Amino acid sequence: MTSISQVLKRYPSGFVDYLARIYLGRFGRKRVLHVTCRTDELVPRRWRLSATANGDFWELRLNFIRPGTALFFRLELDDGSSVPFVPLGESDVVNGVVRVPDYHPSWLEPCPTHRDGNERRDNPGMAILLEQTLEGLLADYEEGVYFTDSAEELLSWSVADRLLQTKIPERLHDLGYTELMFPLYASVADRCNLNPKFNYLVYNISTDWQLGTAQDLRKLVHRFRACGIELVPDLVFVHQVKNPFDGSSNDVMANANGLLPWQDPAPFLFRNYGTWHFDLEDPVVRRIMIDKLMEMILSHDFHVLRVDYMDGLLLQYSGRSINYGAVLLEELSQRLHQDRPGLRIIGEAFQTAAEPSLRRLIDSTYAPRGFGLLDLLLVGPPELSQATRNAIDGLTRIVAESNNQSCTESNYSQLHDECWQDEWISLGRGHTPWAYGAMPMGLALARVDALINQGTLQADQRTSTAAALMLLIRTLGLALSFTRWMETSGSISLDQGKLDEPLHWQLPWETSSGLSRMLCPANELTEQQRCHLIQRAQQHVGAANHLIRRLGMSEVSPLGMPLIMVHGDVKAGVAAFVRWGKRYPNPVLVLVNLSPVEAAGQPGYEINLNSAGWNKADHPTVLKAHSPAVLGKDLAPLLLTQSRGSPGIYTLNRPLHAYESALLEVPIHDL
Repeated sequence: MTSISQVLKRYPSGFVDYLARIYLGRFGRKRVLHVTCRTDELVPRRWRLSATANGDFWELRLNFIRPGTALFFRLELDDGSSVPFVPLGESDVVNGVVRVPDYHPSWLEPCPTHRDGNERRDNPGMAILLEQTLEGLLADYEEGVYFTDSAEELLSWSVADRLLQTKIPERLHDLGYTELMFPLYASVADRCNLNPKFNYLVYNISTDWQLGTAQDLRKLVHRFRACGIELVPDLVFVHQVKNPFDGSSNDVMANANGLLPWQDPAPFLFRNYGTWHFDLEDPVVRRIMIDKLMEMILSHDFHVLRVDYMDGLLLQYSGRSINYGAVLLEELSQRLHQDRPGLRIIGEAFQTAAEPSLRRLIDSTYAPRGFGLLDLLLVGPPELSQATRNAIDGLTRIVAESNNQSCTESNYSQLHDECWQDEWISLGRGHTPWAYGAMPMGLALARVDALINQGTLQADQRTSTAAALMLLIRTLGLALSFTRWMETSGSISLDQGKLDEPLHWQLPWETSSGLSRMLCPANELTEQQRCHLIQRAQQHVGAANHLIRRLGMSEVSPLGMPLIMVHGDVKAGVAAFVRWGKRYPNPVLVLVNLSPVEAAGQPGYEINLNSAGWNKADHPTVLKAHSPAVLGKDLAPLLLTQSRGSPGIYTLNRPLHAYESALLEVPIHDL
């Protein structure tokens, strides 16, 4: 059997009315006589429901329950025995004990403030999202002192409460991130020894007890928000796991038709690795899913959500007379408009991105722009001059295409399913040419090794050149994004392997830590050089993030385009384009060397910026790079100095290193 629960009503005193809905399975020849519940209150109460079922389920309503009250449920059988069970729902369930959650209306509390003491305001500008588990943030932080490899220890000190004791929110703010997306739902994942795949095998639409109580998560949301970062829960609707443990949502005996009470009989594109789909044709199932989602949003005070695999949700019913996936989205849209109108939703949608019900619900769809950049620089021809020409032509084309993108798109890097060596992804997505099976640094190293083998590079340049190439792709992706840039922590860790290898789910904070050395080996570098390389890479990422987020969402330039290509030197491999922003008056010049060798080395190398879109009177005298160089003996700041001959022509102060990327602010307006 199984049961689900929900809070029906909250009183000003904090008390709640609580409902349990019980599906009965078969117990051999035994028959269920009663469903009972008792509490641990000083004057214990006991509720008893007769054996008359309401259709396929029973309902047990518990009125006026104090928050924190422990509830103990049992089935009484006709042989005199009883069976304990745990309803799944918006309860704090730990070790088989259900406690009524404290639904203090946090959304009525004073608005949290930023670190500078100013009241927080919703930021409609450019968002930079880091995808990472909460436990992955803790594992290497301060030598792992806040982490545990024992699930039992999480009973007394949750992941959320551990994070609250650290400066991790401030560290992520310093790196320039505005959003942190993490898996929230109760799943079969062991958050002390994680395999990230298991985060998406969920057994309940509620917070995983390992992360903490509703109160723990609410405190964490407000702590990150005070640092200018929104916590974004990753919500899973179509990967329900089968039989993770006794009493879970799948441990239900089949009905006369051989189906579970919640199970859709004929899902489309069913993935056979232990998952199933909700029966969304049942209006009660849809209502309970929406109720649970709203309780989670309001009790944790989330402002941004990410919904996983919306294609699967809609394609599930695509061949039927009514698409009940679309019905769910319509009903959810109405409820959100009523109860949380300011909420923003990121939807992972590709094939169904134009579906009207989906567009009415979500604010931003996925756009895989990082893949084009990865292909441009990692899958090109091995011959250097042809590869450089293709890279310049390709970047020019990508800039032109980006000018037509929707401002509601969330661009993500080359860090998604291609990181997985998973037979089911390979089966389901055989048409996708970007399933490379490695992290960006590993892919970049493969490209650099080919260049070393053909004599273009020296072997002692291997790691540093690959790091510059990886950050070049990342910098271009960030600068080409108009609304949101999304990435995993592999983009800043110089991780060389695959995401599902041991330890690769952890974020290496300290360059000298054992984890950092395991994830970021560099055999041709000394330990000091390796640490220095990682530090420079992190500084580059942080500077780029802060400049683009300050720039804000993209807007059209005086010439009518958000991005303007101003330089493309096929011979040298040097390219530059200008990106305009909405919240900041000064545009950004993106200057890159797309070749694996030093470029623009001749004295007085010139870049003509007259087509950038600002008036001649506004031409600045000097442009200075905000993002530091990653490699090269000469790490002097990159400067562009105005030539004497023309106010729109600039000369470089030094050559561009192999695969160097730089963001330069163009101060053409007074602040």
